[in-house]
Amino acid sequence: MSFTLGNLAAILAGLLFIAIGGVLIRAATLPTSFQISRSVILSAPPEKVYPMIANLRHWNGWNPFAKSDPQAQITYSGPEEGVGAHYSWTSAGPSGVGNMTVTGTMPQAIHMDLNFEKPFAAQNKVVFGVVPQDTGTKVSWTMSGASPFMNRIFSVFMNPDTFVGREFEKGLADLKAQVD
Repeated sequence: MSFTLGNLAAILAGLLFIAIGGVLIRAATLPTSFQISRSVILSAPPEKVYPMIANLRHWNGWNPFAKSDPQAQITYSGPEEGVGAHYSWTSAGPSGVGNMTVTGTMPQAIHMDLNFEKPFAAQNKVVFGVVPQDTGTKVSWTMSGASPFMNRIFSVFMNPDTFVGREFEKGLADLKAQVD
């Protein structure tokens, strides 16, 4: 059997069709929501750690996403700390456009709404656990939200838990360095 350029093109097109179909099928089987969480034990007491998270001006001192895009324009509004504290950012860089608002504070948890406008739209929930331990404080950083089909296609190639989780780990390490 001899192959012509036309046969080879048809075979390659068929293989490409199968590969794309495989990615789409795999993406369709992935969960429609996600949750990413990391934690660290700090030697500092909760009363020293809590304001570093609840006050978004302090939060951005260890936030790895803000650190990775120093050109982002950040605007703070609302109270300086606690429910209603808000910040928004705009960047032509990797951070894009979005905002975050503290929506709930309890002695051992801080809840936030995290909204992205660009480079993609997303509405996520963030919860920081700040739990006393015998030797200090356990801080947990958890983000959850919907995983639309386009995000699931991306997830076939790059695991968001690994990618975002690595950033959470960096941020928690920077928080630890600031308060310990």
